[in-house]
Amino acid sequence: MSLIVFKQITKSYQEGLRRKKQVLKGLSLEIKKGEVFGFLGPNGAGKSTTIKILLNFIFPDKGEVRINGQPVSNPQVRKYLGYLPENPYLYDNLSPQELLLFKGRVCGLTAQQIKKRMDEILSRVNLFQVKKRPLRTFSKGMVQRAGFALALINDPEIL
Repeated sequence: MSLIVFKQITKSYQEGLRRKKQVLKGLSLEIKKGEVFGFLGPNGAGKSTTIKILLNFIFPDKGEVRINGQPVSNPQVRKYLGYLPENPYLYDNLSPQELLLFKGRVCGLTAQQIKKRMDEILSRVNLFQVKKRPLRTFSKGMVQRAGFALALINDPEIL
């Protein structure tokens, strides 16, 4: 079974008062577990729109998207996803440790699972030594690494 399935996805946006711009037309795609997949294309090709539909941030006009056989509208599919937006907003008064604890709880991890994953991930992104410092004291690169750690805390199948 495929991990991600897009079936005949169509999406249009309103452009001006009367005109619609179709950015996706009949997109069908299957991605199997273990595959590495990326989107390439010019501005306006529908790359970001496709990702937003996968994350259930926006809805297609037609078609369906499934993750592990479940529709993306099912809240249970969130456990499979790790997402880092281009410009994430992270509360700068919190530390990486506090952010990961919060996200781990939201994802249903136990305190023991969070602690184990947190130390491993913060070491991997080179933030272990500063895990208790507030993000407002971090450089932009350090904040980006904290965001990446946040996307990894629930050990997602899809990143």
